Amino acid sequence: MFAPLLSTALLASSALAADTCNGHAELCQRSYANVTYLGAHDSYAVGDSLFANQAKPVEDQLADGIRVLQLQTHKNNGAIHLCHTACNFLDDGPLDEYLAKVQTWAEANPSEVVTLIVTNPELTDPSEFGQAFQKAGLDKRAYKPPQATTAFNEWPTLGSLIDAGTNVVVFMDSKADTSKVDYIIPEWGNIWEDAYNVVDTDWGCAVNRSNGDTATQMFMINHYLDKSLGSLGVMPDKASLGTTNSKASLDKHVSNCNMLYGRAPTFVLLDFYSSNGNEPFEWVAGLNGVPAPTNKVETGNIDGKNASPQDVQNAGAGASGTDASKTTQTGIVGTQDANGVKSSATALKVAGGSVAAALVGAAALFAL
Repeated sequence: MFAPLLSTALLASSALAADTCNGHAELCQRSYANVTYLGAHDSYAVGDSLFANQAKPVEDQLADGIRVLQLQTHKNNGAIHLCHTACNFLDDGPLDEYLAKVQTWAEANPSEVVTLIVTNPELTDPSEFGQAFQKAGLDKRAYKPPQATTAFNEWPTLGSLIDAGTNVVVFMDSKADTSKVDYIIPEWGNIWEDAYNVVDTDWGCAVNRSNGDTATQMFMINHYLDKSLGSLGVMPDKASLGTTNSKASLDKHVSNCNMLYGRAPTFVLLDFYSSNGNEPFEWVAGLNGVPAPTNKVETGNIDGKNASPQDVQNAGAGASGTDASKTTQTGIVGTQDANGVKSSATALKVAGGSVAAALVGAAALFAL
């Protein structure tokens, strides 16, 4: 287990009104960047779908202690929806409806800071995202930074975020522009990520997606294991969840990061986080140097259908005739994309209505 990094530069200089922050008084004077938060990868993708990544809905995720919600967005009939790869495969509905659930929870739990990490593969203008946040009422709780990028040691404390009534922090990977929507913060330049789509348990911590000086940024680890489907790509490895989401596996990943960078990640994304009950939450409490939570985390429905290559082909057979299939979706490309994001990911382009193209997109984007 690793002790939290306690630097006097990260402590607040004035008294705080908040009694507890994310469940612990000792976190109130800790910088937002200097706490590790457990997150739900593709938090909206719940249920028996072949493309599900979680077993429980967002309200339960937050109640269990998840404090990072990762979202993948796509356009469907002109509106921003939460879809996995394409809305033909999994569509959890309009973004604003999901955000309204987060708003209800954030308002009822004003001493808990939650982070949204939004992916925007179709490069939708941020003003459209702003409309969804406004419709949900979540814009009023979103933190507005003084500048688009903030160094690791310059983030406000949890206590100050809570005292200001801004207990929601929003990042977006592409097209974020704080001159248009001042609370949708560019992910790259503030956060870097390690590899995703991994099919081995080495849990290396090399920089995979980034922009700017990674030494001054927060970072996120993608701690979920996939299994290879050959030419069709990868799918979540449900059979290994007991090991993947264990303290030992999480320790190994963070140890690798600590050896390289001398600090722990700010964000840790998991698939089916509830597979091991309280174990990941006990682990992150230890990492943050606070007592373990006492609430009981139920497993939820993890035993949904496991996909075979034939299942994926069958799912792809229906991928035509909607807005999602008519658009062109471009993933992280080459070594640097239009947003300056360096990446080791493979180039991807999925174009209108082709089942074969949709399958390629599913394989390459499944774990994003």
